[in-house]
Amino acid sequence: MQNTGFKEKCEVLNNLQPHLTNTSEVIKGNELVDVIQRFNNCNPAYVFLTTKETAVFLRVSPKKLEADRLHGTGPPFKKVGAKVIYCLKELLTYLDDNTRLNNCK
Repeated sequence: MQNTGFKEKCEVLNNLQPHLTNTSEVIKGNELVDVIQRFNNCNPAYVFLTTKETAVFLRVSPKKLEADRLHGTGPPFKKVGAKVIYCLKELLTYLDDNTRLNNCK
């Protein structure tokens, strides 16, 4: 798969309309724009996101990320003491690696 640049991915994500769920941890669509704008001119290898920021970026709930960590699935993460962080470059790679053309494995 062709590796799309970080700024291009941000532009694509910036143009997406939010698809919110009915969970108690609904994340507002404009939070995604805030996350993208904060890191737009940074090297993604040196950008680390919190669980909430990662949930906004991936459009899942923070509880989903917690469950993924527990089961060893989902995006790679790092622990710094008790804090969980996600490297933006690894998140972009995770998204590229998990692109599907259909639901067959």
